[in-house]
Amino acid sequence: MASQSENNNEEDQEQEQEQEQEQEQEQEKAEAMDFWKEVCKESAIHGVPYLARKDLHFLERIFWLAMIIGSSYYAVDSCLSQWLRYQNNPIIYEYEYLFALRSFPILGITLCTQYTQLPPYLTYKLINE
Repeated sequence: MASQSENNNEEDQEQEQEQEQEQEQEQEKAEAMDFWKEVCKESAIHGVPYLARKDLHFLERIFWLAMIIGSSYYAVDSCLSQWLRYQNNPIIYEYEYLFALRSFPILGITLCTQYTQLPPYLTYKLINE
């Protein structure tokens, strides 16, 4: 009988230790999640604080996650393409943000809003000359 009660006590102690370990692990996971939520809320990277906000709908947070992933991909792709361009031609005069859009087919228009109405003779002179 004494051996059975000792076995039961050992089993109970083992179960208690396992439960304590599980609770500690759950607490560590919860603390880690709280830490990353706080990091996201305080982040200066645009879009990341929206991931941690609870007042946003789930789809809005998915949208911001997609925007962050897409912009990160574009940034890395732009850096890699600039690196490859540098390897082919190591002399760089300036960084061209739109080097891929050199032959953009849309006509550009510039408007000057400083002068609202020119005298008719000046308009005629500017157009005809």
